Amino acid sequence: MSDSPRRTELTVIPRISDTLVLVVGARHRWAKRKTIAAKALLTEPLLGRERGSATRETYKQAFSQRRLDLPRTMETGGIEAIKRAVEAGLGVAILSAHSVAREVAEEG
Repeated sequence: MSDSPRRTELTVIPRISDTLVLVVGARHRWAKRKTIAAKALLTEPLLGRERGSATRETYKQAFSQRRLDLPRTMETGGIEAIKRAVEAGLGVAILSAHSVAREVAEEG
């Protein structure tokens, strides 16, 4: 997920749409749930991308719209590192559905 270029000399033609999803470890207490209230995320360590990343800015805006503070966030180097940390039980993450598609397919 990335921001659209800000230059007027470019035309942006979206090819793929994506959704952000909550990612939890297989043994996490929320693993079998279909929905989680945004407020509940305040009780969990959130593993996230660096400040300024499009993914982080998108979920930051979603929390703000609900008048919620952003959960305490541990910044991690990249998506693969975040996924491994979630698997290890270090927290939960909000990631692009596309970035976890392989893991979801392996579970199904």
